[in-house]
Amino acid sequence: RPLLIRSLIGCCAATIGMTVVGFLLDAEKASQEACGWSFMGLLIMYLAFFAPGMGAVPWVVNAEIYPNALRSDAASIATMVNWASNALVSQLFPILLGAAGTGPTFAVIAGLV
Repeated sequence: RPLLIRSLIGCCAATIGMTVVGFLLDAEKASQEACGWSFMGLLIMYLAFFAPGMGAVPWVVNAEIYPNALRSDAASIATMVNWASNALVSQLFPILLGAAGTGPTFAVIAGLV
């Protein structure tokens, strides 16, 4: 539980930072180069917090919460939903980025995290 909480707080902080940088980029108040490096640093921060907590723990918990008789079917369904969600996000992100801009796109993501 503490690992997940730290992971979530770090991911939220990185995503909020990306939102701020995105709004600065959209308003042309910062250079594209500075925003690019800021995004890169915040992405590394996000991944550093995501990998040990929100990235791994759900898979471990998923393997333990189902009864033995249903474990393989339930884990298969959970995996399918995970991959379908990933595909949906991958398809919608560029559309939202083009329609709303960088700042609002990351604001939506920060709201979902």
